[in-house]
Amino acid sequence: MAMRLPERGLPSLSSQLRKLAVLCRDNDFNCGQAIAALGQRGNALAAAIFSLPFLIPLPLPGISLIFGSIVCMLGIAIALDAPLLLPRWLSRRAFPGKLLSRPLLSASGLLQRIEPWFKPRLEFVFSSPLAQLLAGLVIVVGGCVIWLPLPPGANFISSFVSIVVALGLMARDGLIVLSGIFLFIGKLALY
Repeated sequence: MAMRLPERGLPSLSSQLRKLAVLCRDNDFNCGQAIAALGQRGNALAAAIFSLPFLIPLPLPGISLIFGSIVCMLGIAIALDAPLLLPRWLSRRAFPGKLLSRPLLSASGLLQRIEPWFKPRLEFVFSSPLAQLLAGLVIVVGGCVIWLPLPPGANFISSFVSIVVALGLMARDGLIVLSGIFLFIGKLALY
């Protein structure tokens, strides 16, 4: 089975987030709608978002177990090339659109600045089931490390690697995905 994340010719992720922010501005939104709107990029984007807080060396008590669990589930979905199956109560949980609109616009602006560095390349990575499995497992292990009650900043490398792999998957950039996998292998060598 070939990796399906994401298809060629998709609009930029920053433009998708901008459209989602405009939709959210006037309507309540739920997690199921957000994931559906982002399509195959949704799992990778969510893995990056839930790994992001651990790049900051501040204590986040209680959050690491929840966010680590979510990142693990997302990594499994990526490894198996399957949609994330949210519990029905979470999928239907409505959030005020105005609350989501501003962070989505901010994320869109940030992504727009870094998107020029990412481009579809090394297409063979996306046709290899082994590469897909490795990319998902890297994110799963990153989520497991986030779980651990480590001192502030100790989750940085695992979070960074998960974010790099997720961004590579979203941009269909095989070079970035392979870089993330090699960073992961280097991280394992250090421990």
